[in-house]
Amino acid sequence: KLNAAKVLASSLHDKFIILIKQASEDGKIFGSVTTREIAKTLLQEGYDISHHSLSLGGISIKNLGEYQVNIELHSKVIVPITIYVVRSEKDAHELRQAKLQNQKSEQQEAEQDASKEAADADDS
Repeated sequence: KLNAAKVLASSLHDKFIILIKQASEDGKIFGSVTTREIAKTLLQEGYDISHHSLSLGGISIKNLGEYQVNIELHSKVIVPITIYVVRSEKDAHELRQAKLQNQKSEQQEAEQDASKEAADADDS
């Protein structure tokens, strides 16, 4: 069980989900985001995680924004994921594009750093 939890944890590393909710002008959503709703969204993305395994850290998600949610896959394996609550599909699309661009930039930086380190190692 522990090994399966570790494998799942590695696939959830840097995972984020986006929830679209109706909200007032000041960003207050109608209702709140529940662990069941988060679990359902994760299931739609291929992760079968019980809502009982999700922890909101004692907060209620009642506004648009970014939130950290912990997933307890095993007593020794807890993985944080990021939940973005946005108002529209357009906002969700823009956020996805920004996250993808960010990941590409980080990957390119990591590759450049690795190339530089390899070149420095060759010089010595």
